[in-house]
Amino acid sequence: MKSILEVIILLLLSFLIGSNKSVDTACSLPDTSQWSVANSDICLKVNGDSIFWTMKSDKKNIPAITASARYNLLTSGRISLTYSLPLLSQDLSYIYGERNEILHRHIIHASLCKQEDDKLVFYSSAGDSIVFCRKN
Repeated sequence: MKSILEVIILLLLSFLIGSNKSVDTACSLPDTSQWSVANSDICLKVNGDSIFWTMKSDKKNIPAITASARYNLLTSGRISLTYSLPLLSQDLSYIYGERNEILHRHIIHASLCKQEDDKLVFYSSAGDSIVFCRKN
């Protein structure tokens, strides 16, 4: 009788422990929000399940380009991006400046994304981050 009671208690405990696991579900960033990096020529806009970032060139008479990515963001902050860029990535630093290339690469290699009030932070797997502030 005592062993049956122990088995029942162990089963109840296993159900309680298993039910405490949080489910990592998909969530989204605020739609149509616009963000920018301080002292930079790069802006970010969220629209539906896509992120668009616009980069202005350091050189005169070169138009800004917009890169886009579809994103999947989980409640844990893990983010995966499927992106496309309208020009070859090796041309990016030459045409749009080295700093913009670094920011662009940081965005596309982001593994975590957190929104904290008026800040949107992308973290890379190396542990560094890029902070976008909400535009008014």
